[in-house]
Amino acid sequence: MKFSRFKKHHLVFGLLFGIYFSFFYFQRWNDNSETGWKHIIVSDGKGYYSYLTHLFIENDLTYGADEHLYAVPTEDGKYINRFYCGTALLELPFFFLGYGFAFIGGYELDGYSEPFAFCMVLSAIFYTLAGFCFFYILLKNKFGLVVNTALSTVFFGAPA
Repeated sequence: MKFSRFKKHHLVFGLLFGIYFSFFYFQRWNDNSETGWKHIIVSDGKGYYSYLTHLFIENDLTYGADEHLYAVPTEDGKYINRFYCGTALLELPFFFLGYGFAFIGGYELDGYSEPFAFCMVLSAIFYTLAGFCFFYILLKNKFGLVVNTALSTVFFGAPA
């Protein structure tokens, strides 16, 4: 009995993953310019992600003045990243996965080619669904059906 209940939850999260990934693919990846994937790692996300590219691609954690959007100068004239490294630590397994795909597929190993962007999308989807899963487990016994409704509303009502 418990096994069949467990399977239903896998089906629900599999469907959510499919819907979320499909929406992302058609809205962000294919924007009719064939370069939609280049707009995945931008803004604050680029600041968090830059720890990975600087450490594993460039082998140097110092930043240049041209990276002023997410680096701040120190007293000695060097630049440091102003974002916390926790997000980069969570993205690390997906970064290595992207590196492997880029290496095998013959893409640029600069940290910003298509396989890297795709794996960052996978990391976002993974952690979104993991958060919903933990939130559901935490609240299901106390609130029951209300949790299902609330999570569905938040999941489908939040902008991608």
